[in-house]
Amino acid sequence: MALTGGPRRWVRPLIGMAVTIVLLAWALRDVSFTAVWEAVRTAKLSWLGLGVFSFLLSFAVRARRWGTLMSVTCDPGPFRLLHAATYIGFGINNVLPARAGEVTKAFVLKRAGGVPLGVALGSVVAERLLDAVAVFLMLLASLALGALEGSAAGRIEVSRLIWVGAVIAALSGTVLSAAHWPEVFARLIAWTSRAIGLGRYSSRLEATSLSLLGGLEALRHPRRGLVTLGESFVIWGLTAVMYWTGMRAFGITGPGVAGAVFVTSVVALAIAIPSSPGQFGPFEAGVRLALTAYAVPTSVIVAYGLTIHFLAYVTVSAIGLPLAVRFGLSWRQLARRGLDEHIVTDKVEVRPEGRVSYAYDGDGRFKAESGESKSGEAPLAVDRAELS
Repeated sequence: MALTGGPRRWVRPLIGMAVTIVLLAWALRDVSFTAVWEAVRTAKLSWLGLGVFSFLLSFAVRARRWGTLMSVTCDPGPFRLLHAATYIGFGINNVLPARAGEVTKAFVLKRAGGVPLGVALGSVVAERLLDAVAVFLMLLASLALGALEGSAAGRIEVSRLIWVGAVIAALSGTVLSAAHWPEVFARLIAWTSRAIGLGRYSSRLEATSLSLLGGLEALRHPRRGLVTLGESFVIWGLTAVMYWTGMRAFGITGPGVAGAVFVTSVVALAIAIPSSPGQFGPFEAGVRLALTAYAVPTSVIVAYGLTIHFLAYVTVSAIGLPLAVRFGLSWRQLARRGLDEHIVTDKVEVRPEGRVSYAYDGDGRFKAESGESKSGEAPLAVDRAELS
């Protein structure tokens, strides 16, 4: 996210806010807030607590998957650092627009662990692709298991699933092709920049593209790709447990386990819509859209959606934002210009065993053995004991 750039920097946040307002208005329409509060007040806290615990477990699996994706190209560093950076990313997404947390978590890993920023950012792209594939397959599985049997909807239009599947398949094909032929894609990007009159940026764009595509290296290996896909199913399975326990807390028993997976998938696809920080609006709209298919009172649906979203938002923010402060993040470090410089100047030293080696220095900081970054910035001060 840029801190400079004039009025244009407000365009995306304003569009996101407009999306949030429209979808929240739709999700909260024709509902009695007295009834909503009564449903929240009588919810069973034990089920909600179990759901939060399952949700937080999914972050450990996210950190592991992130390490799996990067380990082909470089040593991603200790698990504890990956875990912290994952929380920081989600916490920043809750307060800053334009999914700034995705860049921030990669920045944390670069500064505290010496991982090339381009590789870290490229792996984030791979993460989002894996999430989309896993969520769509879970949606299909929930329908095959009868998620909508006996519901008010009864069925879902096949044409809609085909369109969603086609988009995901096209994105998957593009990303997998880029992973297999990064040089070709980088040259294509450079050629396109020259063709549209941006020739002076072609070399920079080509270098940046190659750095980013390095994070997709794991997708070139079928076995590792299957491992990361399996980890993605675990992530979203744990998330589905949160939705299911939330239903139990509010006495929503009709959808069952298959229905919980269905709701999880619909909400996951809904929050992919650009909106304000925290995905307010798309989340509530996704919950209402999914649960409207069942004979559940509207006030209970809204209470359920607001409560689950509130718990997820608060717990992740309460963990991620203090960690961001602890790692010494500043607004200047999140400026787009600085990040772009890191992406271009990062170099990956490929050794015979196909990895880049990293180690702690004498001050208890984790950095690359191959030398300091060309940017000249010191790594974030993180105590060795905190990461081991």
